Amino acid sequence: MTEPMSEPGATCVYDLRAGLGEGPVWISSENAVYFVNINDHQIHRFSPGLGETAHWIAPNKVAFLMPADDGSFLAGLPDGSIVSLRSMAASRKFWTSKTTFPATV
Repeated sequence: MTEPMSEPGATCVYDLRAGLGEGPVWISSENAVYFVNINDHQIHRFSPGLGETAHWIAPNKVAFLMPADDGSFLAGLPDGSIVSLRSMAASRKFWTSKTTFPATV
């Protein structure tokens, strides 16, 4: 006789309720995931092992994040530009160095 299958389940670990959360990026050296809340111009960090959360206000809607070798992130903005974001944790904001790449079709 086989054992009955248990019902699949999920547990909420970060009750953010983002309107449009996208682009999770796992940073193994921090044991944390970064992701964006596009409509609210926010970048979030969640460390599941510790249950720690943090967020920063981005300069614009951010469509994606990509970690850079120097510890910063490259972020894609709606106008087609890419910015380098460096965290300023004390102010909970980012400063940016904007580089615009021509859109290609």
